[in-house]
Amino acid sequence: MSSKQRALIAKWFGCYKVLQLSFLLGSLVTENFDVSTPTLASESGSRSLIYNSVLRLINWDAVYFYKLFNNEPNFEHEFVFSPLWTFLVRLLPIQDSILKFIVAGIVTNCLHLASAFLIYEISRELRTRANLKTSASSKFELVSALIYVVLPAGAFVIMPYSEVFNSFLCFMGLLLKLKSASKDGKIIERKLLYLVSGILFGVAFQVRSNSVLYGILFLIDLVKRKQPIALFAGGLMGLLVAINQFVPYYQFCLNEIGYWADVYSDGDDFSANLYDLGNANWCHSRLPSLTLYAQKNYWNNGFLRYWTLNNVPNFLIGLPTVLVLLASVFHRYRHQGKLVTDLKLVTIVYLVLNVTCWHVQIINRVSNFIPINCWMLSEMILDDSPQRKVALGVITYYIAWNLIQTSLYSSFLPPA
Repeated sequence: MSSKQRALIAKWFGCYKVLQLSFLLGSLVTENFDVSTPTLASESGSRSLIYNSVLRLINWDAVYFYKLFNNEPNFEHEFVFSPLWTFLVRLLPIQDSILKFIVAGIVTNCLHLASAFLIYEISRELRTRANLKTSASSKFELVSALIYVVLPAGAFVIMPYSEVFNSFLCFMGLLLKLKSASKDGKIIERKLLYLVSGILFGVAFQVRSNSVLYGILFLIDLVKRKQPIALFAGGLMGLLVAINQFVPYYQFCLNEIGYWADVYSDGDDFSANLYDLGNANWCHSRLPSLTLYAQKNYWNNGFLRYWTLNNVPNFLIGLPTVLVLLASVFHRYRHQGKLVTDLKLVTIVYLVLNVTCWHVQIINRVSNFIPINCWMLSEMILDDSPQRKVALGVITYYIAWNLIQTSLYSSFLPPA
């Protein structure tokens, strides 16, 4: 990536973030429906304008993130709430909870920009493999990166949610896996890149569980392409997933003490809150996974559970993104290679799960970990045909949706 291209992506990113931030903060002039946040932040530092503005933005799932950025998880569902992301933020040597939340937000936006750079690099690898050297094709990676910045995640890529960190890890894994298939470099180096990609996907699972779908890539390599190393890379990913599931199982199901202690200091004195773990129901299930239990019992995920009349508006909210992702599966790519073909299957599985088992509207905020919609729109824009207008219309919708959703988010209004 040249410095000129990097600067162009950064400028586009900066201008877009300023616009989005203005909508986020501009909505603070209205009355906030949520009045619970101050109870969480009552012991934080000053009551400055910045403090109060940030405090107003801590709503929806940000309440959980705010709490877990500053305290160990206490309750079942908190143990599966982006554990790696919240753990890393807790490590920051910052005492003021609001300041820590702000720093986490800055890190999130830096990771968002870094993810756009990664999309550029992955897209360039695809173009190089396709051996396309037309003037339009040479812009493929740049346009893909610019599109990624405005994907319809709304406020969730400007606030310190975990989606951006998850996408960053997934894209790192994709880039390394793609480079491992290159004919350049020593074989042992390429094999190492392949193994590390499996580790990165496993680490991404510690941030958001939907990252487990990238295990499909190794399954395809093992079954279809007969690559033995896929067993090891997939095994490393599976090991990290298993560790993620074992930790809460050990704490809730194998802990003989039966209590979880939250120890904190107050000057020279130490205090502790004890939480009775009791007899967790999920410990006795055939597959004792806290992740699956929490998804079903705390967030009402499950097969067709969301298919109720009152959720029709949520289906409509997610419909445009569903259609774009579905179109990206059937799109005939000029830059199509093994990775794009494999990602089509990942996208199909993701769409089926999202529509049938999850809260459908979250597809807007979660689907930015899959890049093939960026590639489809990029090719359509660079193609001198009626498809170009369709792609530009989709991107216009993305930008409009992001600004509207950002405004609604800051006023604690759906969708979230």
